[in-house]
Amino acid sequence: MIRINLLPEGYRKSDRTPLGRVALVMGCLVGVLTSLAAFGYEHFGNLRRVNAERDTTTSELAALKTEEAYANALQREKDDFKKRSDTIQSIGHSRVLWTKKLDQFLDVVDAGGDRERHFIWLKALDVKPAREGGQGSDRDGGTLEFKGYSGGQHLQRLSDFHADLKRPPFFDDFFDIDDPSGKVVDFDGDAEPKQAWEFDMKMRLKPRESREAKGSPPANANATKSAKKS
Repeated sequence: MIRINLLPEGYRKSDRTPLGRVALVMGCLVGVLTSLAAFGYEHFGNLRRVNAERDTTTSELAALKTEEAYANALQREKDDFKKRSDTIQSIGHSRVLWTKKLDQFLDVVDAGGDRERHFIWLKALDVKPAREGGQGSDRDGGTLEFKGYSGGQHLQRLSDFHADLKRPPFFDDFFDIDDPSGKVVDFDGDAEPKQAWEFDMKMRLKPRESREAKGSPPANANATKSAKKS
């Protein structure tokens, strides 16, 4: 059924929204605003926490990068030190320790004070380093040259001294020594002995690469030749 209100507009009752609908709309609006507030609180709260964690993580990462750079620098320094240490050790193993070698040489000269086997005194001693880039006989590890006297007129004493020089461990780093030779000289005055063999000898060291090879035998035929003659 259709109802028509014929009253003038001024006498009509005003149309109002039902209170129930208004309450429902307000309830929905309050619910939406509450949800937005809760979401905003949660979102921005989490955002602050995440930003704080990010800042903390960034600081820790920067500190770790600094420590990593320091650790890498220490490792490079360690590697460099190891290379230098290996080089020094390699050089030390490949070279003759002349202090030790000369000490052994003087022990041979002194012969423990035994003047019956040989009686040697020196007037010159010269150590020459290795020649680099040599070929053949020039390619040695250096030389030990000395001049002196063998007391007495008998060559046998000089030969005994020569034989003692070729004994290990002194001769281990050498590959050649001159044959015993010289001339008899007389001394004036009351000095003893009155005569002596004046001599000079040269000993040649093995090349460095030969000394580095463990257990390598003497690498020169002159060593065998000298041994047979002595």
